Amino acid sequence: MTVTHLVGSGAFVDALVAGLRALGHLVALGDVGSLTDAEEQVDLVVHVPAVPNGPTHLVDLTPEAWAAAGEAPLDEAVAVARAAHPLLARNDADATPGRLAWILPTTTLGGAAGFVASGAACEGIRALAKGAAKQWGTDGLVTAVVAVAPEAFFAAGAGPHSEGSLSGPALGRTGEPEADLAPLLDLLVDPRAAFSTGGTLVADGGTWMAP
Repeated sequence: MTVTHLVGSGAFVDALVAGLRALGHLVALGDVGSLTDAEEQVDLVVHVPAVPNGPTHLVDLTPEAWAAAGEAPLDEAVAVARAAHPLLARNDADATPGRLAWILPTTTLGGAAGFVASGAACEGIRALAKGAAKQWGTDGLVTAVVAVAPEAFFAAGAGPHSEGSLSGPALGRTGEPEADLAPLLDLLVDPRAAFSTGGTLVADGGTWMAP
């Protein structure tokens, strides 16, 4: 059985939990503190950072708004990485690597008007995933970023729409957390997926199609 800790909240996260449990994962849901308190070895840690649902024009960003949208998600991601390391690291070189994954909207790849601060935070998290992959690879810990359509990530009716494509998603839909995204996370735990460490997997049904 795959032991998974998921850090985040909201309808998107709840759907991911349901999907992972349906695939046989033993899922614990909580905040960074729940990772710090965990004692057992974990196979997968997934962080879904909280970013603002609505846009704020760059010229209207107060220092407080920038801190909330541009700094807080990255700070939380760093805290998750630090707390996850002792749970995911493997002393046995032959053991299945532990996987640390972040789920972000594809607006981090293409940009979106009004989401400059949260986009900067998400790009910082992508850099964090790369650096952690380099530093912790010999510890038996691999990382990943899964970039999903904003329609799936943000609350219904909020956030930007997918941009950067002249047509709709190749598969006709942008993806559901339970049916489409949870299985991808399940695949990432497979030791045969370890060589994807540090990379960004775009999972939006074939809309953005960019690494």
